[in-house]
Amino acid sequence: SVTPLTTKPRLLDVTSFPHDTQTCHVQSVTPLTTKPRLLDVTSFPHDTQTCHVQSVTPLTTKPRLLDVTSFPHDTQTCHVQISSWAHDASEVVYDYGARDNAGDKILLSDYVVNSQWDLMDTHVETMNHTIWQKEFSQIVFTVYLKRLDAFYSKTLLFPTMLISMITVSMFYLPIESGEKIGFGITLLLSQTVNLLVLSGIVPVTSRTFPHLGNYYLSAVCLIGFALISSVVMLNIHFSTSPPPEWARTALGYYLAKAMWRDTHILSPFSKNEASELKCSAQERNERKQLGKKSAYLQLNKQANSATVEALEELVNQQRDGNLQADIAEEWAVIASAVDRLLGILALTAFLIIHAVYRDLFFG
Repeated sequence: SVTPLTTKPRLLDVTSFPHDTQTCHVQSVTPLTTKPRLLDVTSFPHDTQTCHVQSVTPLTTKPRLLDVTSFPHDTQTCHVQISSWAHDASEVVYDYGARDNAGDKILLSDYVVNSQWDLMDTHVETMNHTIWQKEFSQIVFTVYLKRLDAFYSKTLLFPTMLISMITVSMFYLPIESGEKIGFGITLLLSQTVNLLVLSGIVPVTSRTFPHLGNYYLSAVCLIGFALISSVVMLNIHFSTSPPPEWARTALGYYLAKAMWRDTHILSPFSKNEASELKCSAQERNERKQLGKKSAYLQLNKQANSATVEALEELVNQQRDGNLQADIAEEWAVIASAVDRLLGILALTAFLIIHAVYRDLFFG
């Protein structure tokens, strides 16, 4: 019989990966099933026997309920109960044979250090429990474990914090560059990959959810806020209609001044722009028509009708071009001021998120 041996490494030194060397020790300690060689049957059938059972085969179990709220800084308590359902306490009584050497603790002479968990404490307790109106003996082994979090902190926590910081810097990217949307989508995909990695590590349970997962979702919401804000700012920046009076005054001047932006274009105290601030779109159109008529009367005395029409067309195109340039510049100032305000809000949200989940970084 050549049964393949399937093992999992307990502790590997991967400091020099991928140029590392490993030393593997294989020890087979599967207990041999035998029949007792010597029994004292002097008092048979009223005799009592003491059986010593030693098993060093690793016990493989699946957790029923884990509290992963504090992952990766969590601690777990594992209970292993051994009892008999076929023989009650009058027939079989469980006791801990190493109690004289270890007391109420598990004897750790064969303990192997694990690379993912640190053994904090152990406890052994024997008791009786009642089932079907009968007393049954049982022994309970309790193990207290603490997860080693250095690997998760370096691969999950700090990259996400860096992505969140880059998200805040996205608001300081010029709107004219045209890269804000692509930059934000790249950040969103990066954070989604981290969330998928986390879902593959943490046990699947709906009763508890790790704070690290909530931190990831907060980072995703921050990136989503940055993307939606960028779309709105691009729509404002490339608007062609004249901005309303309240937007020019409140956003284009006062907010822009508070956000350290250039406000001379929309200053309500400018003598050259004072009349423009009081004009509505209808008044501008009326002035445009009056300008056409005055230009026509002056040119009609000096040239023929064809020349007058050509000159009128050139004057109108120049006036329209200047008007559109002024409108575009006004919207650019407004969009830049609002974008800077949203950047400050995003920075505030970033600081609040990391203040709430500071225990993730400091254990």
